[in-house]
Amino acid sequence: MSGIQPWRMYVLSGKECRELGRRLPPERAGKLPRMLASADTLIQTTWLPNPAQSPLPEGQLFEPTLANMEHIAAASAAIQNLLLAATEAGIPNYWSSGGALLREPTAYSWLGIPQEEILLGSLFLFPADPARHAPTTEVVGSKLRDQRSPVASWARRVALQDVPS
Repeated sequence: MSGIQPWRMYVLSGKECRELGRRLPPERAGKLPRMLASADTLIQTTWLPNPAQSPLPEGQLFEPTLANMEHIAAASAAIQNLLLAATEAGIPNYWSSGGALLREPTAYSWLGIPQEEILLGSLFLFPADPARHAPTTEVVGSKLRDQRSPVASWARRVALQDVPS
């Protein structure tokens, strides 16, 4: 892929989701196989960091530059736009970090994702009617959704202040 956008999206059908779930090692997979068994679509969204100007310290994936921060923000906005569109269309959805397994080189190889890209999110799109899947199918969501803070705890209206010159 060669678009100028700082993100890439790798889209799996429901059938491919179930195959991916079967490939994951069960002892490490957690709820991923259940989510993949339920999903109609999985969109693995990565972002493209700018090449590092010097060697990075061990464990650091990218340089903390303004450009890279903008790339992460743009890719996050693309994800949010997809989730808003899915919600508007009545498609249950969930944004996950993807967990450790979907970030590993093996998963990247299965999905054809270049190693220099960084997974930002796994977008699960579920059927509007889960009953049309197997009886064991469930739409899995965030365990923290019910604990989210009220809007007033993270947003406030502000007024411009006069500042002496």
